[in-house]
Amino acid sequence: ITDEANKDTPESSSISTSLLIAADGGQSPIRQTLGISWRGLDYGRTAITFTVELLAQETSANKRAYQRFLPHGPIALLPTYSSNHAVVVWSTTPEEALELKGLDAAVLVERLNETLQQGPQRLEPLFERTGGTSPLDSLAYGVDRVLDTIHYGMGMRHWSDDPDKFLAPPLIADVVSPKFTFPLSCKVASSMIASNR
Repeated sequence: ITDEANKDTPESSSISTSLLIAADGGQSPIRQTLGISWRGLDYGRTAITFTVELLAQETSANKRAYQRFLPHGPIALLPTYSSNHAVVVWSTTPEEALELKGLDAAVLVERLNETLQQGPQRLEPLFERTGGTSPLDSLAYGVDRVLDTIHYGMGMRHWSDDPDKFLAPPLIADVVSPKFTFPLSCKVASSMIASNR
């Protein structure tokens, strides 16, 4: 890169410009060439993404994005230009992402449908049950039941026949693309501007 911001392209030609915008991704070769550092953090999570085919009777529901929050990270089913396809983005631990990537398509489809179709999950008890009959044991049990009922009821109120409130995600028929994984991180360049070098 010179005073006119000459940069060799993969075709071994040159580009001359007085302004160069580096919008070439998190591993930006332009940023690296200019010596611009970055700050950020890794989330310790990996996303796996791929395209799925929806069951024929489910294609009318493919106008919405669906998301479920799981213990290791969210899974999303995103609509595409095609009414009978959707894109899955599943954020999870690196180990689970590797496991998902290695699954046979039929097994993965079963796991996806099971995961996306689950209703609200029950809460784990906040208080350890001792099996006692003291007023404190009864109170702890009662508090756990009230919290679980509120949590479950709030989730279930969205599982209704009113399409303006809730639609269950469409069922998946097949995985129709390769599966890609990538680590999740947040990175930002230390400087947004660098002088010509």
